[in-house]
Amino acid sequence: MKHLAFLTLLILLSVGCHHARVRLDKETPKTKGEVKMIHKRFWLGGMFPRKTEIDATKLCSSGVYEVDEYYRWQDAVWTQVTLGIYVPRTIKITCN
Repeated sequence: MKHLAFLTLLILLSVGCHHARVRLDKETPKTKGEVKMIHKRFWLGGMFPRKTEIDATKLCSSGVYEVDEYYRWQDAVWTQVTLGIYVPRTIKITCN
């Protein structure tokens, strides 16, 4: 039981953080637009695929307010469990 608690604590403390936010409109919109969530898969510490493109203008016809890329806690756990072989990331696109 102690080993399981130690292993759980070790995994929780070794989870890293990644967050990148780009705000395209300086003003906060009066009404919050639609939010699109995209889950991307990367391999070998995020090295493959080397280039991924998402055309946010096709997802948001009224314009893009913000693009936010981060690890959810589930993404971080999968990265730790697979020792960085599988690295999922979540991208949130907020429309105007």
